[in-house]
Amino acid sequence: MNKCKIIMIFLSLFILLGAGQLCCQEQGSSETLKFGYSSSQNPSLLIESMTPLMEIMSEGLNVKIEFVHKKTFSEMQKAYINQEIDFGIINAFSFLRVIPYDAVIPIAARKIQNSKSYQSFFFTRKNSGIKSIDDLHGRVVALGDPYSTSSYLIPHEMFRRKNIEPETDFSETIIISKQDSLILSVLNRTSDAGVCASFIYNEQSEDIREELYVFDRSEPFALGPFVVNKNLDQETIKTIRDILLTLPETERGQRALNRAGIEGFEPVNIEDYDSLIKIAKSLNIN
Repeated sequence: MNKCKIIMIFLSLFILLGAGQLCCQEQGSSETLKFGYSSSQNPSLLIESMTPLMEIMSEGLNVKIEFVHKKTFSEMQKAYINQEIDFGIINAFSFLRVIPYDAVIPIAARKIQNSKSYQSFFFTRKNSGIKSIDDLHGRVVALGDPYSTSSYLIPHEMFRRKNIEPETDFSETIIISKQDSLILSVLNRTSDAGVCASFIYNEQSEDIREELYVFDRSEPFALGPFVVNKNLDQETIKTIRDILLTLPETERGQRALNRAGIEGFEPVNIEDYDSLIKIAKSLNIN
């Protein structure tokens, strides 16, 4: 084994064994706050993408920051409810689920593709013969994680409005948590149609999008917020909010945002999620 390969293996093990813990260098504080994120992405790649942002926050707060990765939205919800996480990014549907427990406060909204809102895209192959949601009767439909906003909550509301019952009207419903894989399932004919987040669809290569057709889309709804544990002191909450909102003002902040796949943060409050709260109630989701 050559020297280069040994070094690469060592670095990979260092990232994984570190369990995502990021310690500020040359800081006197021994306090540690936990940054939470839920994703099916490779943990080492996710930590790498979030590290520049965590470094800025660590320095601004004068604390150590530990990265907490949860593979599913359900695990992330439980972690916030049990107050195992101090702050982080949460998807909108999970935020709705956490609201009744009065555990977190939304302080900023992400901007992706120049907007803090996005849509659900209903898509199929161009030659499938599917032109509308009504054409999904008897078809195989791919949906996302049961706690996904764009790929589960919103499509079920649109199905309800069309008097469509997925369990009986579709030939089969396939659940695929990773939305990139969901798109590929339609492309390779495992599914006839699928529903995913607009920004994930738009990130696909031109070759993939050339084979697909978006036959319906939802109204825009808010991206999941950056939230903080309500038990954090007000000064810490204000500092976190200020750090997030001012990131685009420096080159370092811009690089951190770019690495995290975020264009910036904007002010947000719970009223921004009123439309989603109404949808959840219409579907009898507690």
